[in-house]
Amino acid sequence: MTSKINTILSELDNRLKEIQKIFYKLSTDTALNGILNESPCWAIIGGALRDTLLFGDITSDLKKLANNWIDLDICISVDISKLYSFKKYCNRKEIPLKKNTFGGTKIISDDLGNIDFWTWVGPGVSRCSLQDWHYRLDLVDFGINGIAFVYPQKQIIVKERLIEDLNNRVIEKLSFKSPKPHLQPVRAIAIMCRLQTELGEKFNLGESIQKDLEYLVREATEDEVNESLDYLKQKIFVKRWPISTWKELAIVNQRYKCSERYLKKFNEINYELNRINVSSNIRAQGTSYK
Repeated sequence: MTSKINTILSELDNRLKEIQKIFYKLSTDTALNGILNESPCWAIIGGALRDTLLFGDITSDLKKLANNWIDLDICISVDISKLYSFKKYCNRKEIPLKKNTFGGTKIISDDLGNIDFWTWVGPGVSRCSLQDWHYRLDLVDFGINGIAFVYPQKQIIVKERLIEDLNNRVIEKLSFKSPKPHLQPVRAIAIMCRLQTELGEKFNLGESIQKDLEYLVREATEDEVNESLDYLKQKIFVKRWPISTWKELAIVNQRYKCSERYLKKFNEINYELNRINVSSNIRAQGTSYK
């Protein structure tokens, strides 16, 4: 039986053409057209494109499409706070602005869901060529996220590492410049679990991610441990990441001699997750008898 991944790779060119049409429509027929019309160039990167390519429905129904992704990551070549069109949209919709964990600006759009905006001014500062965006994609966290829909060209570009890592069934770093490297291991595990669930194939963590993971469980400071595990807990609580992410981390703990501060925090959250899971099961059982 041909695996889903091999099928995707064999159909890659056609799938990319279809996705390019969809995200072209997204850029012209939704709020993005107004929000970003003062930015000389911008790009949707990573997760939304990756998920649509690998296991999302390739559909022209934008509302259905938006339900398939966790969030929409958009990089722009200017400071988002200087875009009058962005401010006007948020004021008109009464949308509160929030900072996300890594310093971007987060909003929740009624037609596109969660959107994270990032200001990327280099390389090339305000240059907008496809080649400049190829260079900028070197700044994404993992090879599996090396994909972008670029505006105004309205074209999809893909890093070769995405294809390599998909072929090798591995989640590995592409950029080594993350502002919070202690968060990368839990993010990598979450992506690994999501891909395994959706594609039905085993993925592994790359060597660099494994080193970061070993640092987190053995050497990270108390602040780093707390931030990483609280970040993971919050994503699981709001169902952004699967509970299997936590279970996978529990398996990892058995491979290392973990620090006391790490185990203390892990056990605290583990208790919370188990308590919530038991409560959910009780509610579900009670409902079934009605």
